[in-house]
Amino acid sequence: ERTWGASVGLSSTGGSSIPGALSTGGRERNAQFGTELFWRPQDWRGYGTHADLYVRTTGNLHAATGEHSGWPSVQLVFGARIKPLAEHNLVLAAERLVKAGTFTRNDWLVRAAYSATQGQLPPPQGRRWMAYDHYAEAGRYLDSGEEYAVAELRYGPNWRLGAEDARPASLWTHAVLALEHNNTYGRQNAASAGLGVNARWWLREDAYRSGRSWLELSLQYRAHLGGDSRNSGWVLRATWNY
Repeated sequence: ERTWGASVGLSSTGGSSIPGALSTGGRERNAQFGTELFWRPQDWRGYGTHADLYVRTTGNLHAATGEHSGWPSVQLVFGARIKPLAEHNLVLAAERLVKAGTFTRNDWLVRAAYSATQGQLPPPQGRRWMAYDHYAEAGRYLDSGEEYAVAELRYGPNWRLGAEDARPASLWTHAVLALEHNNTYGRQNAASAGLGVNARWWLREDAYRSGRSWLELSLQYRAHLGGDSRNSGWVLRATWNY
């Protein structure tokens, strides 16, 4: 059973966050990073339920005019989360933000997330299948009063890369709908939709278990639907999950 894990995310967006809080939000296009290391105590594990303790860092590798990058933008986070339901991927989390860089903050964050996926892992046979990935998250920073919500829905055909007996890899072409809300922005809401492509390579597979780690590269173009334009345009992501 999994007792620990790690993830690294890189992104370039028009100012929105990576779902899952692996980045910080910005009002203009930034290149951002997020890292996380978690521990999953087996004594807290049930049938389809678990709890994690984790530490995360986020920051800007490159920032637009008026933003900050490098060490001054690094935010340190300590958190705990639970998955209380066996049949649904609902996650509740409480986090303590600790100021590391000069332009970050001390605060408390409580958040809830719900996700559903199907068709991400290649089936034993077949070269094409339909897949979807839906994610929604909402949170509140207790000291500052900032509130946010993000949602992303993706659906489309997934294609196997390579032979059926080779290491699982897939190319996912999909339509995407992205929604955001943040009560600290002048234009609080943002909506966009577009098309994207993901390349995913599954790792750490053996004769008894499917891939337990993966590397993914994602590119989307989103047209502005309404509200602010911060989540529209090109969205580039790279994610490694161990």
